Amino acid sequence: MKGLSLIEMLIAISLFALLALLGSSLLNISVSSNLSIQEKNDRLDKLVLLNKYLRQDFTQSVNTIPRDQMGAYELSTMELNSSDSDEILLRLIKLSDTDGLDDTGALRKIIYKLDNGELIRESYRYIDNEDPLQSEILLDDVDYVDLEIFFENVSYEAWPISEEIFFDSSLPDAVEVKIGFYDLLIFNKILLVNYG
Repeated sequence: MKGLSLIEMLIAISLFALLALLGSSLLNISVSSNLSIQEKNDRLDKLVLLNKYLRQDFTQSVNTIPRDQMGAYELSTMELNSSDSDEILLRLIKLSDTDGLDDTGALRKIIYKLDNGELIRESYRYIDNEDPLQSEILLDDVDYVDLEIFFENVSYEAWPISEEIFFDSSLPDAVEVKIGFYDLLIFNKILLVNYG
């Protein structure tokens, strides 16, 4: 009866250790790859939701300036990059999802703002409310948001571009939204604005 020598045992153990090391490395790569894909899918889902909200908000935006009970103009129907607050990117008035007969009004205020790397959408029940009905973090890890406005074949960085446009209650033709993330990815979308 012949047994295995010490060298044969060491070679067998070394091969087993090498195979175990390769297996654990492949498992580690697979898990990290899966996590990376999951993060990218989560961001893609958030971008799809943002695109849905932006498209809905722009197509339902109205081009009539609301007035208060005394007849004074409330605010512009749409303001982009023109707010006194650095964090507010977009403020618009849109038709609500209801007919205005229930407890929700026919017009609703929407605000998009960037706060500490988070892109937030706030929906207000009425245009003069100060407290949002709904506040939702749409994206995180946002480095910057650029909005470019197109009106009569000219691009602008802010809206309204003049007082005449404000009182004319015109809306831009289109808005280009560019979102930069800290990991250098960029989301770019051009949205048409509806003339309700």
